[in-house]
Amino acid sequence: MPELIAASVKEKARALGADLVGVASAAHMNEHPPDPQWPQTPGRLWPDCRSVIVVAKRMPWGAYRSLDQLVKRATPHHVMNRLDDIAYDLTCFIEDNGGHATPVPQQVTDSRLKRGTYGSLSLRHAAVEAGLGTLGLNMVLITPRFGPRVYVAAVLTDLELEVDGPMAEALCLGPQCGRCLLAVPRTLSNTGA
Repeated sequence: MPELIAASVKEKARALGADLVGVASAAHMNEHPPDPQWPQTPGRLWPDCRSVIVVAKRMPWGAYRSLDQLVKRATPHHVMNRLDDIAYDLTCFIEDNGGHATPVPQQVTDSRLKRGTYGSLSLRHAAVEAGLGTLGLNMVLITPRFGPRVYVAAVLTDLELEVDGPMAEALCLGPQCGRCLLAVPRTLSNTGA
C-alpha cells in the first residue's frame, strides 16, 4: 500500500467536505502549548501523534441574515456535526491506508483543564499552526477566505506528514481597528482598555 502524503490527505478532506485543511506538527505543538499551565497538546492525548490535520467548515452567511433565533442557534450545530463526520471519515481513510488516527472531540471540555473551560486540544491554535489563519485581538481564528466564520476540527495521526506551518502575516488589523472589541463591550474591561 502506498505511503500517505499530506497532499492526498488534504485532497480526501476536501472531498469529504472540508472548506479548509492544513497540517501542523505535533512536536511543535507539544513544545509550544498555548498555555503551558494547562497544556492542550497532542502528546498529552496520544504520545505517538506526529501530525495534526486540521479541517474547517464555514458558517453560511444566511444564518447571520436570518431573523429567526432558532435558525441562528441551530446552524452552528449543523456545521459542527458535519465537521465531526469529516474528521471521523478522514480518520478511517488514514487507517484504511496504513496509518493510525483519531478525531479530537470538538464539542466537549476537559474538566481537568482550567476549571473545565478548555477542550482536549486548542483547535484554534492548531488551526493557526496548520496555516488556516491567524488569531485576532479577541482570540478568534480569522481565515483569509471566510474571516472568523469557521468552525474547526482536528485529526491526530502517527503519520509524519509535511506541515504547512503558520501564516507569515497576521490577518487582524490590531488595535487600530478594534471592531471586535467594540462588538463585545465586556472585552474592553478585560483588556484593561
